[in-house]
Amino acid sequence: SRGLGDVYKRQVLVKPKPTIEITGPDEICVGDTTYISPNSGGIWTSSAPSTASINNEGLIIGLTAGSASFIFTNATTSCSSDGSAPVNVSELPVVSLSGPDDVCVFSNITLVSNFPGGVWSSSNTEKATVSNNGIVSAIDTGYVIIYYDFVSGPCFGQISKEIYINEKPVAQWAGSEYICVGQTSYLTPSSGGVWTSSNPTIASVTNNGVVTGLQNGYATFIFQNSGTGCISDPTTSLTAVS
Repeated sequence: SRGLGDVYKRQVLVKPKPTIEITGPDEICVGDTTYISPNSGGIWTSSAPSTASINNEGLIIGLTAGSASFIFTNATTSCSSDGSAPVNVSELPVVSLSGPDDVCVFSNITLVSNFPGGVWSSSNTEKATVSNNGIVSAIDTGYVIIYYDFVSGPCFGQISKEIYINEKPVAQWAGSEYICVGQTSYLTPSSGGVWTSSNPTIASVTNNGVVTGLQNGYATFIFQNSGTGCISDPTTSLTAVS
């Protein structure tokens, strides 16, 4: 038997806590991923699983805006780590583009974003170019897509707008370019838009392209397509004489 002064001894095994480390970015966007180690040998848990989920391979997925930390429990020792540094999750802002859906060839339009500071680009610079201020310059007819890339914290986004480039009307003489005062001549097209005379006191023009000489002088004419709003180059000069 042991006396009152005897000492009992027992060995105690102190198990180490797991060491964890975020090996990817600690700032991510909703839908993006990052990583934390170790990537095997235990179970990971998230402090905010609705904000950021994690699987047992240490893959973290951002779900909603907020922050979350993570704890690893070793499957062999059952020891748990301290909480990790937080991973912050941001939402991509809602970004939009406003401006016309079409433009006349050799003309410009301006597109505007509600989120400034992005980068503009064109899908086809042979059709249209775009400046850093969102000014689209039409070079050839057809469709082009204008892209807008933006950054908000850890989030990267891109939106786009399709633009149709309309052809310019061709204004041509269908009659004589030299007429007497009181006589008429003709221009094409004869419908679909509005004709304008550069000098209506010299020669008038109807929207059917009928030109009438009014007094001695010279006049040119332009045609604006009612559907597209595009304007032709001026015609060659009409000469009206008495």
